[in-house]
Amino acid sequence: MQRSLLVWLLLFLAVGCSEAPGPKDQVVPIDQVPKAAVEAAQKQLPDIKFQTAYKKKVGEEEVYELRGKNAQGRVREAEVYADGRIYEIE
Repeated sequence: MQRSLLVWLLLFLAVGCSEAPGPKDQVVPIDQVPKAAVEAAQKQLPDIKFQTAYKKKVGEEEVYELRGKNAQGRVREAEVYADGRIYEIE
């Protein structure tokens, strides 16, 4: 029973906690992310220097996932619609 529980836990961690972008996410240079999206992300996470961006579809809309680090090296993400509306902050 403990072994079965351990297998399920490892499977969950391997599949459910991945930080890698999805297969349909497109890498986008930061300078090509809409200005409204970058400004909204910077407003929500002012101490983060965004370094990478991905574009993905959520429903019919494009969402930009911006990733960066703070001065201590902690990675943070902001997912923002092209018009600047916040989708999710991690």
